[in-house]
Amino acid sequence: MNDAPDSPPAGGATSLWNPNFLRWWLGLAAAALGDSVVYVAVPFLILDLGGGAGAVALALVAGTAPRFFGPVIGVFADRWRLRAPLAAATAVRGLSVAALGAAVLAAPVPLAWLYAVAFLNGSMGLFTFTAGEVALPHLVPRSALQRANSLLQAALMGLPLIGFTAGGLLVAALGPATTILAASVAFAPLAVLVLGIRFPEPTAVEEDPDDAGPPRMVRELRLGASFVLQRTHLMVLAAASFVLNASLNLLNVVVPLSMERRGFGAAGFGAFEGGISAGLLVGVGLGVVVANRIRLERQIAVGTVGFAFGFGTLALAFGTPTAPLPLLVASVLPLGIGLGLTEVAALTYMQLVIPDGLRGKVLGAIFTVNAAGLAAGAALAGALDAVVSVGALFGAAALLAAGLGATWVMVAQPAPAPAPAEPSSAVAGSPR
Repeated sequence: MNDAPDSPPAGGATSLWNPNFLRWWLGLAAAALGDSVVYVAVPFLILDLGGGAGAVALALVAGTAPRFFGPVIGVFADRWRLRAPLAAATAVRGLSVAALGAAVLAAPVPLAWLYAVAFLNGSMGLFTFTAGEVALPHLVPRSALQRANSLLQAALMGLPLIGFTAGGLLVAALGPATTILAASVAFAPLAVLVLGIRFPEPTAVEEDPDDAGPPRMVRELRLGASFVLQRTHLMVLAAASFVLNASLNLLNVVVPLSMERRGFGAAGFGAFEGGISAGLLVGVGLGVVVANRIRLERQIAVGTVGFAFGFGTLALAFGTPTAPLPLLVASVLPLGIGLGLTEVAALTYMQLVIPDGLRGKVLGAIFTVNAAGLAAGAALAGALDAVVSVGALFGAAALLAAGLGATWVMVAQPAPAPAPAEPSSAVAGSPR
């Protein structure tokens, strides 16, 4: 069991669906819907602008490169009162996406513009996600934390089931630039709703008063990195995250190109991504069912096995040149289920293991590992697209994921129950 003390969080909420969490969930849901439409449209915008596999891979790298600065972003998520920074970050995301769509409609633009928007959107999105993970244990009761993570993952990964399908249809009907411009309005709700959320006060981390050597930022970055490096189970979890993210970005590059070659185009890619989201919804639902019943470390192990099995089915499906679209879409369902369960369990596990004041820093360090995986997967796909078959690439990903899952089983440690929130960290009456 992973039962934590059922004390109210710092915000004083006594139920899961309190006003703070409801606003956060609705805003993220709207932004995730817009993101998924943009995600489907971008590869085909690149193709329209004359790019190929390398350009698609570079756009993915640009969007994920901010994760290399995850520790710095995590420090700010720990330090700042979050209301105004989150509203500003979301507004920047919406405006930059809208500007890209409008510019392409006016005239062809260099691919560098698209890479710049991808980098900016990725930076603001990473801060939003990190800040949300820092604040969530204070927005809901502790016993509801895994259910809250499940609902958030349903918004971030499940709702795109609609967005991917709609994005594919919109790209086919209107073109990628118009689709991107239309999707930009989906970021507005989050920018408005965060203004009404009562976020926790920043938690200061005690430091050695005699440690006056490095600047404060360096000391805080060192705290986050050392917390991970001193715990073998977190290091293995970070390594597993590297492999999973590399595998997913490999998929993100090769599948749009494979769909184009097989004649399914943007609509086929949207259906495929919708299949992943359908599996994610099932995996997230499993996270709700098993919450506080099965230990989190066991949920992570089962989810990783499901992820590996999913890539194995993808290898078989994409290894068949004449496989119909329904088979390609169905083959991705096990991957989505495993990913959904792993995401929910791993996020909850880290929120319980990492104390207040360090959560943003440690998650930032792990996001840097994720970034390396995403960049490696995109670069590998761009380099091997014309050399290695899609089926062989997916098969290798399945073997790597299975190996890391087995390693996690050997080193995993139970997540401790957190101490109740201190009264001094209570949120004031007005939103922060």
